[in-house]
This record gives sequence, C-alpha cells and structure tokens, in this order.
Amino acid sequence: MVISGPTGVGKTDLSIEVAEKIGGEIICADSVQIYKFLDIGTGKPSREWRERIPHYMVDILDPKEEYNAFSFAQASRRIIQDIYQRGKIPLLVGGCGFYIKAVMENILSGPGGSLLLREKLRKECEEKGVEFLYAKLREIDPARAREVHPHDKFRVIRGLEVFYLTGKPFSLWKKERKEEEKYSSLFLALIRERKELYLRIEERVERMWEEGWVGEVRRLLEAGYPEDSPGLRSLGYREIVEFIKGKRSEEETKEEIKKKTKNYARRQIIWLRKENPVWIKLEEERERVFRLCEEFLKQVK
Repeated sequence: MVISGPTGVGKTDLSIEVAEKIGGEIICADSVQIYKFLDIGTGKPSREWRERIPHYMVDILDPKEEYNAFSFAQASRRIIQDIYQRGKIPLLVGGCGFYIKAVMENILSGPGGSLLLREKLRKECEEKGVEFLYAKLREIDPARAREVHPHDKFRVIRGLEVFYLTGKPFSLWKKERKEEEKYSSLFLALIRERKELYLRIEERVERMWEEGWVGEVRRLLEAGYPEDSPGLRSLGYREIVEFIKGKRSEEETKEEIKKKTKNYARRQIIWLRKENPVWIKLEEERERVFRLCEEFLKQVK
C-alpha cells in the first residue's frame, strides 16, 4: 500500500493509525528523512512512533552521503519482501514521487551499476555541464532522452551508465521489463483544501523554528559538515545555512522557506494527479481510508 500526498498534509499521523489497524510496517519514501541528524526540519517520525510501528529507510545515511532513487528502490524492495515473509503488510509512506515510482514499478530495473563509471560521469558532468552529457544521451538513446529533463543529472548519468555497461539503451531495458516486477497496490493520496494546507505549512515552519531548527543546522556546521553536503542542500536547511551566514533576516528566512515549501507541495500534487491515485480528503474522508485498506487486503489475500 502507498500513502502519499503533499508535504504537511498529515501523512505520518494517518500512516501510524493504518499500520496499527492492519498489522503494517512503514517504509519512509522521503529523500531527506534518510539522513541522520536532520530531525527537526524533516518532519521525521518521532522515536515514540518508531517504537510503536517499525519504520525503515530513516536515519540510514550520513548527511555528507549522496543517495538516489535507484539505491532507494533496491533497498526498499528487499525490505518489502522481508515484511511480506513475516506476515506483515508493507506501507510505503511519503511525498517523494520518484522514490515511490521507483519502488512500485521497478522503473530503475536494469543491470545494476558501476561506482567507478558513475564517478567518472559525475566528474565529467561537473567539468562540462549536464547539457554535455544530455547531448550524449540524446545521441545513444533518444527515447530515454525524451523522457528525462535535460537538467536531471541523476537520470542522465544513469542512462549513460547503463548503455556504457551493457551496450543496450536504458529505454530498451525499460521496455523489456517484465510485468510481474511491478507491485499491485492501493495508492492513496491525501489532500486538504489549499488554504488549510498552506496554513498547516506555515504553522509547521514556525513550529520547527521554535523547536530549534536553526540550532540543529548550527550543530551540523560546527561538527564539520560542509554547507553543500547533500543533506544540507535540502529544502529549508539550505535557507537556514544562508540565515546563519547573515544573508537573510529571521523573518525573511522563514517566509522564504514557507514559499518554497508551498511550491514544493504544488509540484507534489501535480505529480500525484498523473499517477491516478485514490484521493482522500482528510477533513471528511478519514474513515474511508480504513475501509479501502480492508477491501484491498481481502482482494489480495
């Protein structure tokens, strides 16, 4: 089962309720919650919640480490198998659309990877720009090039990596993917009225600030983490780094984070619309979630 929705909508609270009712365990589909020490600004499930319900893919990386959807999908699919084998129900919960799609459809299935080749391509990307690599991808795999954005470094590099490793275009790997590699699932997308969602986002930023978000970022910088570490490049953290450096006032920083978070929520909703999930209006349809879960479990058992 998948429980997704825009940031701030209330995914975490509801997923705990669902997991307790159906005997579920939660895999967090969040590209920032995977990092240790980034707690306040990520809306990470509390220790108490994680003791009540097992959570996976949380606090698994150092903030200096790079991560991607391919690695996330590989790890998550192993966890899903383990949860199934123990007679539990896996719940994929989060707002990172590409991570969710990678897991559910196995869209990144292929020949694996080569760290050496990937690093070489990343260095080439830094030196010559992603446009240079995208032109290469367009030449060797025009079908894949049409599917990815010219500035999507990860997917451009992955497309080239697959071709150089196998001599076969990524688009062909994708076409040949077996249908049984996909999971059947109940895909729920939580939504609220826009005004309420935006108010929740504003309140959330204020609450995180009061809880010590700035202090959390200061401690990371003082511990020697570079400001361009992958974890500190994430939404909210990079703006606080700029605040600490004196580039913005406190109020300007909070307003900037609120604005960017609302923009991110809009992009999440746009992505979800394309995936055709079952939409749940949390203000009035909370109980419907449990009914849908029960019906789905009856069908798959």
